[in-house]
Amino acid sequence: MLSCLAVTLSEFQAILGRIKTSVKNAFERILPLLSPSDTKFLVGLAIAIGLSAGVITAGFDVLIERIFHFGFGDLPGDLDALPLAQRWRFFLFPALGGLIAGPLIHYLAPDAKGEGVPQVIRAMSEKGGRMRAREGVLKALASAITIGTGGSAGREGPIVHIGAAIGSRLGQVFRLPPVTLKTMAAAGSAAGIAAAFNAPLGGMAFAIEVILGELTTGPFAMVVLSTVTAAAVSRGLHGFDRFFQIPPYQMVHWGELVLYFALGLASGVTAKLFQRAFYRIEEAFEDFQRVAPQWKPAVGGLLVGAIGFFLPGILGPGYEVMNRALNTNILWYVLLLLIPAKMLATSLTLGSGGSGGTLMPSLFLGCILGSLFGQGLQWAIPTIVDSRAYALVGMAAVFAGLVHAPLTGMLILFEMTGDYAMILPLMIATVTATLVGRTMEPNSIYVEKLVRLGVKLGKDSDASLLTSTPVGDIMTSNVKTLRSDFPIGRLGKTFNRMNLGGFPVVDAEGLLVGMVTFAEAQAAYRSEPPPPPDAPVSQIMRDSGPPLFPEDSAGEALRRMDQHNIDRLPVVDPDEPRRVAGIVSQKDLLRLYAKRIAARPRVDPV
Repeated sequence: MLSCLAVTLSEFQAILGRIKTSVKNAFERILPLLSPSDTKFLVGLAIAIGLSAGVITAGFDVLIERIFHFGFGDLPGDLDALPLAQRWRFFLFPALGGLIAGPLIHYLAPDAKGEGVPQVIRAMSEKGGRMRAREGVLKALASAITIGTGGSAGREGPIVHIGAAIGSRLGQVFRLPPVTLKTMAAAGSAAGIAAAFNAPLGGMAFAIEVILGELTTGPFAMVVLSTVTAAAVSRGLHGFDRFFQIPPYQMVHWGELVLYFALGLASGVTAKLFQRAFYRIEEAFEDFQRVAPQWKPAVGGLLVGAIGFFLPGILGPGYEVMNRALNTNILWYVLLLLIPAKMLATSLTLGSGGSGGTLMPSLFLGCILGSLFGQGLQWAIPTIVDSRAYALVGMAAVFAGLVHAPLTGMLILFEMTGDYAMILPLMIATVTATLVGRTMEPNSIYVEKLVRLGVKLGKDSDASLLTSTPVGDIMTSNVKTLRSDFPIGRLGKTFNRMNLGGFPVVDAEGLLVGMVTFAEAQAAYRSEPPPPPDAPVSQIMRDSGPPLFPEDSAGEALRRMDQHNIDRLPVVDPDEPRRVAGIVSQKDLLRLYAKRIAARPRVDPV
């Protein structure tokens, strides 16, 4: 029976392979007729990205809600009112989510760990906007599990990642040049924000301030089309309903602007305290070696559950608590407890390796801080202060201080309220919080992650000269591989005859298992005692490291070579991550680098 099943499985895989080849060949014939460089085509593609992002965002929300209702659906809406004896599942479900999401992330999608936005910025900086659709799908699944089971994280970071992956993948399908590909990835991320908040202006600002870091006419037009389309889809599916019931607001006295300035100061400090706590806890989990990486999210979930047992409001995104803060007065001492508790819970959720975003937690912190700030002012000067308005402005201010994006925070909250009276308070608080945040920490929470990973941002760095070229364009496709049972005694002659510095090592099925270089062969021959001549090369081969795909940039290949101290790396098939598709060497990268240097415009000395 097992043999029959194996045959059926192999036949099915063969059929899928033939279908894939047929579709690819058909696409190769159709592609020249589509004129991907044509403006009309790009307009259509931007609209398609917006449609896709809007629909997928809605599906992502449904998935989170289904998972949440599975664990907590029979509980009352106000979790704080639940007796302690009935809160046992607050321990169970966040840890259970970590048990499922941890192995999923570790084995299938390492890039899905933590926040989603830094990976998008990195793809823009190092990979010419190239992202894999598979990463977006797995990021969505891991994040839905983490958030739906009570993990203290937001859905917006994953949505940005998913939207960017959609735009990037569609651009790669139509073989767009790197500059246009980055535009489509940015349009996808902007569309995700627009769909998530029903805020097209906020989505555009996010793409410009956070993802692209600049404003040019071409990208701006594509981003506008995607965000408007995504927001239209969101409104078509959900109407104009918001996550938050925003109360009407009216400024009683112009002197309140000074108070909003003070709120901006407090928000900037709060944002950076959160950022510092976030990375301290992430470092602690990385240094904690007693638990395997794939199980650390379960540990984080258990600790989050312990906090949630006493303060259920920190579980999940926290929409219910935020709505209460925006429309009623929560007791001041509860607000005071919620701020450090939410900081700690989010840091534990994502720092342990869970998947989600920090955007909604920053809004949560701002809402609670603003409500606490407003209650204090209302007690002191009750005639001119509405504490609920400070909760609203605090949301935008803490976000701006954390991400260094005042325009995005201002516009998202403005679109959520639709109230022009909020513009001046939002402007003052978000700009002040951003200035305070940059003074305390020069990097935003997203950029700090990339700095810790050794990613160099900026257009003018030498490393950026390699980011616009995918590895697939420079790799050698005709690869000489060695079987894992290849005798060590024959390595010397093989290296001399082939005049190569290393070979990918494959198993009996031709799947990558490691790399062997001239350095390993020399070390084996000089060792005492040397290995037997008929010993397999698998005894001395090295790990090939994380897979390098054809769409990865040459800059990423250079970083990997430096990290693993190796002069060549195997490139694998995206559909079969252990099937060798080519090999790229330092010589290939040097030739490309020389070509890019030669193509640089010359500047005559003055």
